[in-house]
Amino acid sequence: MSHANVMSDAASGAGSPSPYASVVSELTDDLGQDTITLLGYPDIAVRIQRALVDENVSTQQLVRLVGSEPVLTSRILCMANSVALNPRGSPVADLASAIRRMGLNQLRGAVASYAMAQLRATRELQVVAQPLRELWQKSVVVAALCGALARNHSKVNPDLALLTGLLHSVGKLYLLIKSSRHPEVLADDSTQSELACDWHVTIASALLEQWKLPPAIVEAVSEYEYFDSDAEHVELNLTGILYLSTVMIDEIQDPEQFDMLMSSNQVLTRFGISAEQCRQLVSESEKEIAGVMESLGL
Repeated sequence: MSHANVMSDAASGAGSPSPYASVVSELTDDLGQDTITLLGYPDIAVRIQRALVDENVSTQQLVRLVGSEPVLTSRILCMANSVALNPRGSPVADLASAIRRMGLNQLRGAVASYAMAQLRATRELQVVAQPLRELWQKSVVVAALCGALARNHSKVNPDLALLTGLLHSVGKLYLLIKSSRHPEVLADDSTQSELACDWHVTIASALLEQWKLPPAIVEAVSEYEYFDSDAEHVELNLTGILYLSTVMIDEIQDPEQFDMLMSSNQVLTRFGISAEQCRQLVSESEKEIAGVMESLGL
């Protein structure tokens, strides 16, 4: 079903619009505005994300921003002192040291995690609190796989890859929040799936561009579902990493489906990665996944 046909049907006045068309009407209005916003997404998170666009931003500038929100400050200190980021057991007690230990991309991840926690706590979103949590947990697993792939099979910055994984489903997040105001959509899994399939990439691109995140992340999130597995590539790029990570998560959830997919998927051999190496990477990533979840408070 094309976007144009949906809008034509909704505008024709022939009967009540379908649940899909009702949500799409709101989506097109939102996308037509200068900004597109997430209900309950903290303003401080957006402000920090914008500051982080400048890789020359000073630690003190970030300390002033982050320090204005006590809950976020506590989360960042906990993350900096987690096993994942502090394997030697050398704790830091001040925000500046915590930010320096984490680095900019890890800080972006901490801010995204804080924002998700705030979303789940929003009263209006309690009806979708559990789906929000499930969506975020899946994103964390994809993020950990992205980081592991980048570290072991590419020249891509692992922190950048991890952040891309964390944010790749932000369009689905937006749609879930939008659906919370439409009980008929929440009650219909097929409508939710259709909306996500048709719209989540467009929405994610708009949000990430508005937040002024690195262009590489916007490109990867916008294009990974259309990744050409038959194309020749010199090396594994960020888009390919995100694509492979979303494929590899099937090995965790459904090994038989993963085997079928791998038998017909040429992208792995293009990059010199075997299905067995994928399984090994998934296995070796279990501790990394647990570490990322711990550091993000999941």
